[in-house]
Amino acid sequence: MSSELPEGWQAAKLGDIIALEYGRSLPEKVRRPGDVPVYGSNGIVGWHDEPLVHSGGIIVGRKGTAGSVTVSSDPFWPIDTTYFVKAREPLDPDWLAATLHHSRLNDLNEATGVPGLNRDKAYLQRVSLPPLDEQQRIAEFLRSVDDAIGTNRALVDAGGNGDTGALLKLKVALMSDLLSGRVRVPA
Repeated sequence: MSSELPEGWQAAKLGDIIALEYGRSLPEKVRRPGDVPVYGSNGIVGWHDEPLVHSGGIIVGRKGTAGSVTVSSDPFWPIDTTYFVKAREPLDPDWLAATLHHSRLNDLNEATGVPGLNRDKAYLQRVSLPPLDEQQRIAEFLRSVDDAIGTNRALVDAGGNGDTGALLKLKVALMSDLLSGRVRVPA
């Protein structure tokens, strides 16, 4: 993280802006048929008829695929191998998901057998916190890049020419600069 932040940005630790709450056990044998996704640390692992989290949100792998970041746009049930994210202040959810991906939580694995993420160590990760309107502009820009990647993939799948790899490399290269404020998205 750069020592010089743009005006209005703040240096923060993840623990200053989010809480990682424990998911809750939901064995397959007690799940009831429904359309609520059940998330493990690797994504959707099943379905249930009621959510633990009654809105969309971000799921972070706690055990197994430790540090993985998944976004649910709908209410969901995070199982006990995950954390779900609660913002401590107003944050753009897409900006936050990008920030969590960029924080490389998967590198904080400290288990010797099954990979595990210690939330206290995650809380110490430093981030650059832009004002909410700038978070929204960054998120919109990243969504437009993701849309271009999706369009390019569809073109390639249909037999056309395209270079999805180049777009992915561009996104990765921009992430650090966007999330640190070295590159700004115009208002």
